[in-house]
Amino acid sequence: MAQKCTDCGKELSFWSRLFPSDRKLCPGCKNARREKIKQYVSKLNEFGTDRYLTPQEERELAALQQSLGLSDEDLKEAKRTLANLRQLTKNFDLARYEEKLRQVGEDGYLEPEEEAELNTLKEELDLTDEEIAPTCGQLVRLKRLTAIKNGQLPVLAADILLKKGELCHFEVSCDLVEERSRTRYIGGSQGVSFRIAKGVYYRVGGFKGERVVDTYKQVTDSGTLYITNKRVVFAGTKKNVTYPLHKIVNFIKYQDAVQFQKENEARPKYFLVKEQDSIDEIGLILARLVS
Repeated sequence: MAQKCTDCGKELSFWSRLFPSDRKLCPGCKNARREKIKQYVSKLNEFGTDRYLTPQEERELAALQQSLGLSDEDLKEAKRTLANLRQLTKNFDLARYEEKLRQVGEDGYLEPEEEAELNTLKEELDLTDEEIAPTCGQLVRLKRLTAIKNGQLPVLAADILLKKGELCHFEVSCDLVEERSRTRYIGGSQGVSFRIAKGVYYRVGGFKGERVVDTYKQVTDSGTLYITNKRVVFAGTKKNVTYPLHKIVNFIKYQDAVQFQKENEARPKYFLVKEQDSIDEIGLILARLVS
């Protein structure tokens, strides 16, 4: 039975029938389809010069494919290019969202109108919750700091014994760093030695040197730092350290540690915080509690 071209209906030649294909085309229709594919690819390349595909361009490509009567099989190679262009577009949109988040969070807080701006941008860029998941930690942190600034302190179930009316508002793993000192002497001795027996010498003269005390910092314990509405508590594996809030006279933040200064403290103690993003939260909670 003679086979016909699926596009124009002409009977196919002997050679055309030898090559199996889902769509049987005569030479003329094959050339016409190649030209249509070239037209689609040309438009795709035009849209991809800026490595970004807008929703309007996406719609135009879909309409062009339909008007040209091209199947996804016809555009198999072009669809790979299209998929890469879509991924580049998605990466750019995610970068825009992350930059917006960085801008609104520069002051460390996320006000309601700023959160609304982020949600609007997310919808405009058609981003899913899964796609912005890497930024969720930053969003949660900004919301938590904003709530604390507004006086809404979190209440946690602490692993320490709390006093009556005491609430725990914060906890974080940390290392206790304390100051240590060692004494050494610099200088030398003066005088001479006399041999009075085999292996025995007697020295006359004196030692002239200077006593020097070196101070250094050393990690002495590991544990958890708690902040309650009454005190700051470090619960370590070797020792516990407590700072009643009314006795704290100063709070110092470092890049990776915090220090609470209290009255008549002989040696300062530092708390090396393992979650460095928590340092701002510690200062903010403490400020709210002592104000």
